[in-house]
Amino acid sequence: MKTVLFSSIHSRDQSHADSLTGELADWYARSKSAFDNLDIFLVERGDRHELNPIACPIIFCRVPDTKPYHCKDWSYGVAAFHSGLSLIMQTDFELAVFLTTDAILGVSMHNICAEFMDRPEIMAGPVWKGGPDTHLLIMKRQAVIDILYSMPFIPLCKTGANSLYYEDALALIFAGKYWNPWPACSTVRQEINTPEIYKGTDEEIIKWPLLTKASPEIMAAYRQAHPMPLT
Repeated sequence: MKTVLFSSIHSRDQSHADSLTGELADWYARSKSAFDNLDIFLVERGDRHELNPIACPIIFCRVPDTKPYHCKDWSYGVAAFHSGLSLIMQTDFELAVFLTTDAILGVSMHNICAEFMDRPEIMAGPVWKGGPDTHLLIMKRQAVIDILYSMPFIPLCKTGANSLYYEDALALIFAGKYWNPWPACSTVRQEINTPEIYKGTDEEIIKWPLLTKASPEIMAAYRQAHPMPLT
């Protein structure tokens, strides 16, 4: 099965880019270990061609800094995500995967992707408060089409404001069409605003299929518990 995987980054300067080398190298290696027949690239939402710190193809959105970032109404990250999807639509692919560089994938996806292709849903991944989590999205072609052309969300909204946050827009569009392969895991996020009912103990977190936004200590322990190659 032909799979294309990507993520988005933004580097302020060369020093910042260099500081991302370890994280990006880990992301690249885990992606290659987890998926079969994989093409992989990065989307930089700026235009600094010299900044890519790993040997990975990169495209540039060339979206200038004109306003402060806002997760609902001025999301440079969503603009970069859509740019990557637009590029993928020009290729022959069976699965498109978005995996953020700050997420640590701890399990092989080979069997999960094979099962997903046999299921009726068009998008898969972990959940965030009952809806799609944006750290890992696995998409069939129709899902990519729906995101690009049917989402009620404008990444850089110059007229009024978006009525929904991006995760909520995904939950609306893909209601009944989203598969969570890990139903026992109610979230993979451990950021500061994760509700307490979704937070896990250290022992539980180490067993999760994916980890994002955790403390550096837990992130390090997770990598140790999930060495490569992923099986």
